[in-house]
Amino acid sequence: MKTNTTNRIVGGMNSLLRRPLLHFWLIGFLIFVVERGYFAPEVVLEVAYPNADQIAALASQWQQARGRVASAAGLARMIQQAIDQSILLSEALRLGFHYQDSIVQQRLIRDMRFMQDDSAASDVELLEQAYAMNLHVNDLVVRRRLVQMMESYLRASGENQPLTDKVLRVLYLEQIETFTQPERLSFSHAFVSQDRYRGKSLERAQQLVKHFEEDELSPDAGVSMGDPFISGYRFSKVTQRQIEREFGAGFGERVFDSRVGQWGGPIRSVYGWHAVWLSERLPAEPMSYESVKSKLVYEYRSQTGNLSFENAMAALRAQYQITGAPE
Repeated sequence: MKTNTTNRIVGGMNSLLRRPLLHFWLIGFLIFVVERGYFAPEVVLEVAYPNADQIAALASQWQQARGRVASAAGLARMIQQAIDQSILLSEALRLGFHYQDSIVQQRLIRDMRFMQDDSAASDVELLEQAYAMNLHVNDLVVRRRLVQMMESYLRASGENQPLTDKVLRVLYLEQIETFTQPERLSFSHAFVSQDRYRGKSLERAQQLVKHFEEDELSPDAGVSMGDPFISGYRFSKVTQRQIEREFGAGFGERVFDSRVGQWGGPIRSVYGWHAVWLSERLPAEPMSYESVKSKLVYEYRSQTGNLSFENAMAALRAQYQITGAPE
């Protein structure tokens, strides 16, 4: 009984092996498995956690930039940024960016010629030596360049998404308040210096305003009777914020309360007193779509690029093991 069963199994196998189509299928399946790497050992990706000296350097950078000692949360963010840069550098090297970028290659050749100033080697030979010495990993400028290249690479899928005029117009309508110009004014002023007249500057300004009103002086005539003012005497289509940036807090509000086509004031600024002639008042209005289109494109590309980068970084962090991290 056992012999008969064995004979049937052997006979069945011999029958299968005599079928060419089955041979073809088996070979194809084996090639697919090998190419997909199902039996290949999984690659272990690692980056090192910053050591004590590196963390101290990060804390020092924080303090120099902000003028205060780094908080625990702030230092943790800097450490994570350092780890992320190590991951980006590792990925750039895995993709061979250092073999593709001319800026990196020129930097490596320059480094080699500095170290071997009497060498007669060609650029190609020096570049091969630089790679063999891992100079592309040790040179700070090259590392930064590779990290930047990797960041751009990860952002590219988001930044290069199709963007139609229809989408831009929808974004424009969604942000119409952002693209609305505030109310603007055009005005002239006659200046009375508080340094020149000291305690009598207000009295002098009041006299000017009264004279301008009674004699119905034109803006040009009134301005000519004031003191020199370094920023000029006429301001065109300016917002309240722009006015106050030039003359000080409160000045813009008083100017906006003035009436068009007549002298007003005197209004006090950080410099002295001013008689003001308001010549034009422009209401708040949205900027045209065409005038902000380029800004919309830039902001959209920037946002989608940032999102693409953050998603890619999250995926990369999950693939990497951090060695030497504190428990």
